[in-house]
Amino acid sequence: MSRHATLRLLWFIPWVWLLLALPACVRPGPRPDMEAQTTTTAPPAAPTIDPTSAAPVAGQLGTPIPDYAGQPTPDAPHYDVAPANGSSVGSHTVAAGETLGTIAQRYNTTVADLITLNALTNPDVISVGQQLQVPGVEIERVVGPEFKIVPDSELVYGPGAADFDTRAFVTALGGRLVSHQEEVEGQSMDGPAIVQLVADRYSVSPRLLLAVLEHQAGWVTQARPPERANLLGYVGTTASPGLYVQLSWAANLLNLGFYGRADGGLRGFNLGETTQVTFAPAVNHGTAGVQRFLGAVEGLSLIHISEPTRPY
Repeated sequence: MSRHATLRLLWFIPWVWLLLALPACVRPGPRPDMEAQTTTTAPPAAPTIDPTSAAPVAGQLGTPIPDYAGQPTPDAPHYDVAPANGSSVGSHTVAAGETLGTIAQRYNTTVADLITLNALTNPDVISVGQQLQVPGVEIERVVGPEFKIVPDSELVYGPGAADFDTRAFVTALGGRLVSHQEEVEGQSMDGPAIVQLVADRYSVSPRLLLAVLEHQAGWVTQARPPERANLLGYVGTTASPGLYVQLSWAANLLNLGFYGRADGGLRGFNLGETTQVTFAPAVNHGTAGVQRFLGAVEGLSLIHISEPTRPY
């Protein structure tokens, strides 16, 4: 997908509310009660959902969506940014986790050249948000959309989602997730259990994980969704990373945007080879987390890592 199409995607993201409108911590490994479960009672009848219809899924379920005339809670600007879009030749903003080595590799230069160009006295210490000059590259700098995608409470797995029953919710929809099985750390697990495990381990709301999975792959509402080589967009060392790896990668990026902006000074992300997106100053950290994930999905050349990192 082109860079401009990705920017349009960031401006148009009501899909997250699709599932939210319906009814960083490392946690222990899979528990026996998370294993694929058999039951003697019949599962709830799956609603009739037409994935080709333009009607919202919530409407097809027969669940009325209440009118909402309010506005998101305003955020005071978290920082100042340049008001106009534009380009700066040879400028790179250091993001969380970057080193001079990774930056030099991206711009096809050397660490020694970066040290000289930026007059660095201590090349082992660079900080998030620091501006570095890089040779031979023109970087377009843009400010992201101000539309708020999710409140912070819908990214973090907190009290608001404590009563959400992942298994019952996805079973009622009858999508592919219900029948999915794979091995996680030597234990066979089904789809709902994997979603719950990732939610527990990364402290990311299972409702948001389901929204991501539905948006990218259609696994929540479609029994036979189109096949995808990489379910959520993660490219790893294995030929086809499974649901657990894909969801862990997504959860880690959601946390990176959320906590990186809230506590780590992260102000944006790179999109493609020549664009820097700065989070709009007045969006909340939950929105920054979702934007960070979307930017990675559409710009995989920047996020081609060996395995998802540990929970934030």
